[in-house]
Amino acid sequence: INTCYLLMGLVLQLALAVDMYKVLDCSSASDQAEIKRAYRKQSLLYHPDKNPGTLISFYKFIVGDEEAASKFAEIARAYEILSDETKRQIYDQQGEEEVERFEQ
Repeated sequence: INTCYLLMGLVLQLALAVDMYKVLDCSSASDQAEIKRAYRKQSLLYHPDKNPGTLISFYKFIVGDEEAASKFAEIARAYEILSDETKRQIYDQQGEEEVERFEQ
């Protein structure tokens, strides 16, 4: 029974984990130049100073500054991890939690 709870916890943790590649809208096979391009594109879309609740595209709408700021912070964090080769390797193999441990 303990193993069952452990597995359920692991599945829940994986479900709640943020995919840094999806945040930047790039693939895990992307090189550094592609990651940088994706970061610039996403950061321009969601920069809080440039996005006071405007329509981003035909399918995305940011409600206000707080949501844009939150998304921008998520984009910046994804770029911080994926642009550093060591952090990216740790993230790819073990996830964001291990990257946070590495940073401490």
